[in-house]
Amino acid sequence: MHGELERLESVHAGRPHRDNTLWRAYLDLVGKELEQGHIDVAVRIWHDAYGAALESGSWESMIAVETPS
Repeated sequence: MHGELERLESVHAGRPHRDNTLWRAYLDLVGKELEQGHIDVAVRIWHDAYGAALESGSWESMIAVETPS
């Protein structure tokens, strides 16, 4: 999963977009880390999800990242 996130980050680097792929991938990884009890790792990844959602320019992405599911 980490390799896929790095690939997505490199694809989206330096260009404005409204792509939901990156922040959704981060949130999926947050869920997996929480399931394994890795809270500290999940928090760090959530910060990345927040940044990706902010970069997407979409209010929907910001709500999705802020609202636990």
